[in-house]
Amino acid sequence: HIIMKRLSHDRSTSVPLILFIFTNTFLRNCHAYEVGCMYPERMLEPFAARAKLTGFTNVYNVDTELETPVSVHQAQAFSYCDINCLAHHDDGTLNAFTKERPTIVVPKFGHNSWSRMLCIAQCYSILFEQAGNSEAVETVRDTWKLDILSKVEEEITEKYNVDYTMVQDYIISLDYDPLAIGRLVLHEINMKFSDDGWNSNGSKRYDPYSKETVPCSTNCIPYRDTYGYYPRNFPMNPNEQIERVGGDKYTVSGNEMFWQPLLEDDGNGYLSRQEHVTPHIGFHAQARLRDPVQYNFSLPDPQYDFYQESLQVIERVKESAMDKMKWDKIAFYDKKFLVRILIQEEIIKQFKGTYKFEDELLFVHAIGAAEHDSVLHAWREKVMHDLVRPTTVIQRWGQDEITTFDGNRKDPGIATINANDFHAFIRVMPHSEYPSGSSCICAAYHEFTDIFTHEYFEKNLTDMFWGYGGIDLGCSELSVLDPARADFLGCKQGGFTIPNMDALAKECGESRLWGGMHFTASVPAGRELCTGIGSLAFEYMQMIRNGSSLGEAHVKGDDRPQCSTTTSTPTNSPSAVTLAPSISIASSVSGETEKHSSSPTSSTDAKTESKSTSVPAHLDYTFIGLVLLATLLF
Repeated sequence: HIIMKRLSHDRSTSVPLILFIFTNTFLRNCHAYEVGCMYPERMLEPFAARAKLTGFTNVYNVDTELETPVSVHQAQAFSYCDINCLAHHDDGTLNAFTKERPTIVVPKFGHNSWSRMLCIAQCYSILFEQAGNSEAVETVRDTWKLDILSKVEEEITEKYNVDYTMVQDYIISLDYDPLAIGRLVLHEINMKFSDDGWNSNGSKRYDPYSKETVPCSTNCIPYRDTYGYYPRNFPMNPNEQIERVGGDKYTVSGNEMFWQPLLEDDGNGYLSRQEHVTPHIGFHAQARLRDPVQYNFSLPDPQYDFYQESLQVIERVKESAMDKMKWDKIAFYDKKFLVRILIQEEIIKQFKGTYKFEDELLFVHAIGAAEHDSVLHAWREKVMHDLVRPTTVIQRWGQDEITTFDGNRKDPGIATINANDFHAFIRVMPHSEYPSGSSCICAAYHEFTDIFTHEYFEKNLTDMFWGYGGIDLGCSELSVLDPARADFLGCKQGGFTIPNMDALAKECGESRLWGGMHFTASVPAGRELCTGIGSLAFEYMQMIRNGSSLGEAHVKGDDRPQCSTTTSTPTNSPSAVTLAPSISIASSVSGETEKHSSSPTSSTDAKTESKSTSVPAHLDYTFIGLVLLATLLF
């Protein structure tokens, strides 16, 4: 009304005013890209594409020998790609950092699984670049032919904290390109993770003189301790040790009860002593669900009879050496990413047809939050109790002969060995014994997953099979992971069935006893410690979802989106200078077809072949705007 009144009084300003309104309303806000024209033909559908990238992440973590807390923390970063790409491409989901709706929200044309997966792929790719995981980046860029960037552009990094409206204008100028939003999401992740208490960039260190956490000036070490932990039972001269304990090698008391760094070697003559991994996280890291510092609970001292407990350890690993099924289960449960993959793939399989890609994003982010906080709780208790590992206690028995696991981890057997040559069934991780972190984590998996499947599908997971013919991750060319690693991943003849999540949680904890890494009380203690975290994770997930209907959600087996223009390959991503996508208009002028394009060409542009009139539906708004403009002017 105000605009029309202004026009009726001053015709001289009508043309520029109308052009301004039209440009900033119709062209800026109504323009839509077609995801069917953008999503590369060689890129897998969203479930498979995300699984493929996750597979590269997990294998990379193993190849680089990341310790459990570090791999859990890094997995969290990827899950924030998932959930915040969803938030930007949805009308309800909250930003998982701010717990609020994001300022930049893609219009409804981008509220679909395919746009979200493009965003996720870009976000993951920069995380891969930062970690040096070139194999994964090559898959995205070279195999899928997705035009990703290797870092976040200055238009985002320089303006994010200065003037966010400039970032918003930039994203709009790119027509809400999902790859650009993926880079925006990644930048926020980097900022949040740089100061979340994990010290992943090594910017802080503990100073023993001031007894404070201080900045690191150079030669900084990622994930370095900021708490000030030091092993009280550091190895000493054996003669001094014997003298200190009075010659009684079977009694463990005083400082001998505390964790001792184990001796490790690289197989080539280099020996080193362990450092307790991330002892600070239970005190300094920011929790997602339940802060262990504020949680008014601490596990009781297990009051171990170390001699009797050690005899049980010797017998357990002896039994495991004779049971090939236990070999496989000890190895499987030791790699938590395999446990997670089994759970996630079984949900897809058992609830096929109803389980949406967006359900997967929400599930993965929430179970990751439960895993993250389980580690914080377990590590706080580990440092507070600081108890010795079975390997240290048994090796103190020196030349005592024991009949147990022979130490051959590739082909286990039984032999009579000297106690000081004893080792657990698999590598003993560099952190103290009590409680079991695995038991704690798997208890949270169990609690969260059962609540999720019951609330969403009114039933729980059953008969989860790991191995050849089931969830094997390496047995086919479309596998999530590299087939060359099939043996490592359990892709072989045989396998085992896990009846339900309760059995999974129990076996996960007990496998730490079978392998000789823990004393008995550590497993139920871990389970008790993490009770309730799974429930909090489900509440958190529902809060983040915020009642959203999740838009055009993909279900495995659905058709791929189609491009309304005839193209030989998918079109390029939205351009910063594009006001409308390419339009092909068939015209019988001198028997030839005219082509009108408002998009500049690039290395990824599709060659549009004009065979018939093809005008995307969103251009109707532009046409209506032009008609209105002409009516007002003339």
